[in-house]
Amino acid sequence: MKTDQEPSLPALRAVLGVVSRVQIIEERTVENAFIDAEVLIELPDGTTWLLLLEHLTRPEPRHLHRITSALSQEFEKRATDAGADHAYLVLTGPWFSEEASRICSENGAGFADEQGNCFLSFGTVHIERTGKPNPKKRKTSSLDISKPKSARVVRTLLSHPHRDWKVVELAVSCEVSVGTVSRVRTRLLDREWATESKEGFALRKPHDLLDAWVEEDDWSTRTEVREYSLLDSDPLRIAAAVKDDWIKRPSFCCFTQWFAGWLRAPYTIPPVVSAYVPSFPDDDDLRESLSARRVDPGSGNLRLVESSDLRGVTAESHVVRNFSLVSDVQIYLDLLGQGLRADDQAEELRRAKDFLGGWK
Repeated sequence: MKTDQEPSLPALRAVLGVVSRVQIIEERTVENAFIDAEVLIELPDGTTWLLLLEHLTRPEPRHLHRITSALSQEFEKRATDAGADHAYLVLTGPWFSEEASRICSENGAGFADEQGNCFLSFGTVHIERTGKPNPKKRKTSSLDISKPKSARVVRTLLSHPHRDWKVVELAVSCEVSVGTVSRVRTRLLDREWATESKEGFALRKPHDLLDAWVEEDDWSTRTEVREYSLLDSDPLRIAAAVKDDWIKRPSFCCFTQWFAGWLRAPYTIPPVVSAYVPSFPDDDDLRESLSARRVDPGSGNLRLVESSDLRGVTAESHVVRNFSLVSDVQIYLDLLGQGLRADDQAEELRRAKDFLGGWK
């Protein structure tokens, strides 16, 4: 359940505080929806606006087109329910770049970040402030976790925390070279994230390693995505249909993102069913077998994903309720920054007592 400390609200309050004669009628957090909070305000001309707030932990430009498109579907219904004349989407987060600001304005949305950058343009309100630097600009890391072969090693280590590994044994398990494992091992030991004994080396600070991977991961460069719309809106039925359809093919599918996170640690009903596949099927084939229609990003309820390293992302996969899911760490990485409460679902999974076998 959200609280009054919902991070979207302070950032918006700071911006609205400089606008004269804007009356805040009501603020409330929202549960089990694709937004975090709502603020009902009245402008000097008497019109009422419902501001829909969504907080993004990583407001990266490559995700914003899809997020603004998906959330726009909430506007009219929520404005009507709140008795407001109009609705306006406001994204918040630690820092928005100038490119992110441009994307928000082009898609009819506003933003307010924790550094003081903002863009709001609705009714008689127009505020724009940019140029405040990112205080946590990503530093170049020498871990190189984002490289597919290194990622295989890290994924296996995180999936078997505290287990002792010999270099050759881990290389065989991950199907990578001994040199790749040796480089990862050295970097972990240098950071004191792993220890070494006569039995081999073992991960000792899995959370630090996972956080480092989050910083280096880039969904857009390691995947290609196609979205489809199905008439059925039930995620279990959609996933079951996809699974049954792929059984007939000489390949397999492995679920990730919202649906997989929901099966592992339920947070809210999945808005999209996502699955890794070896290759995209023909659009006509999917239309016939699943009644699935190819649509633009952000408007579908089925997402098929090709990976640059399918062997890696599906390693450590497991079965939950007869559905094959990628590893917990892969679900977590795939969710972050995707909008539609994906960050909340990711953190719910990470808080689970059995996350990656229960390491703490």
